[in-house]
Amino acid sequence: MDAAHVAALFADNGSAAPTSAKIIRPNFALLSAVPPFALVGPEQGLWGPLEPLAYAVAGIIPASSLTLLSGYSSSLKSWLALHMGFAKGAGLPWLGHEPFAAERGPVSYFDREAGLHELRRRLHAIRRPLGIMDDPLLDVCSFPVGGNIFSREFMARLRELAHQRDLIVLDTLVAFAAGADENSAQMAEGLGACSESIAGTKCAMVVVAHEKKKGANGDVDPRERVRGSSAIFGAVDVVLSCQRSAPREPVEVVQTKARNGREAEPFAVSMLDAPDGGVTFAVAGKTEPRELTPTERLDLEVDRVVDVVRDNPRCSGAVVQEALRIRKASVGVLVARAIEQGRIRNLGNEKAPALVALEGTR
Repeated sequence: MDAAHVAALFADNGSAAPTSAKIIRPNFALLSAVPPFALVGPEQGLWGPLEPLAYAVAGIIPASSLTLLSGYSSSLKSWLALHMGFAKGAGLPWLGHEPFAAERGPVSYFDREAGLHELRRRLHAIRRPLGIMDDPLLDVCSFPVGGNIFSREFMARLRELAHQRDLIVLDTLVAFAAGADENSAQMAEGLGACSESIAGTKCAMVVVAHEKKKGANGDVDPRERVRGSSAIFGAVDVVLSCQRSAPREPVEVVQTKARNGREAEPFAVSMLDAPDGGVTFAVAGKTEPRELTPTERLDLEVDRVVDVVRDNPRCSGAVVQEALRIRKASVGVLVARAIEQGRIRNLGNEKAPALVALEGTR
């Protein structure tokens, strides 16, 4: 309430503005015009039967919720998000796992990293082994014009779309927050805009995000896995963390936050090659970590290099060295291995490198 309203409360009733020496006599006629609180008590159904929680994906993604699906490079996070969109659009269980049933509904997938060709390649690979005849209710938009969660115009368009969709996916958070410092509380403001865009609808929104590396020497607090400001974790309803103990091992998915219900049990998911270039997914219980081999430890470090290069297109080895705080000689070995694996490319030369990450390496 501003100063004018305070003055009005004490006008025409013979009292002056409040001081420490005067008795306050508010203008009750004016106060009665102030809207009351929307209190819910016994007469409003506080103790009545609870309405069942609606889900976009049963047991894990509530309707009208904001979810962060996070992981580091090669943790399958984008594959899992894309499969979720496909499954929801087709009315199939997410990852083929019956507890994660999804009623058929319209989905939009927004991408600012892979590109349209790579999205279509992955979608064809997901669909091929299933042999479904009807096209899923799924559309995609790669590198949308003005695609930034800090853009009022873009978020207004998303808000309008949310009234027509059951699920919207943004891949990735850092790409859709270009220009913002991911380590600042400003990221929470952008995610707050995402929450507002789906408020009052049944549409759920899933945002794919990068994570800190688990590394070979143990894990961090699950609440601190998401890369960037800790405010990011607090700004969403659900957090699904995807991590691998070693390359080519199953991905461990842990729900580290569930604002609207009980957290799902951790599970492990494997992506398997199928005939004709297709892929399938298999879900099992959480696996126990094993000791890593030297090669697996090396590939974990390569993952970190790929993450830095993806976030800093056309960067030099010096940028990688500064970001990872490792020796120059180690950077050379890791970059060479990433190039050999077809995960990054040097668009420059040996003296002036310009490193870029290649599509399909997440």
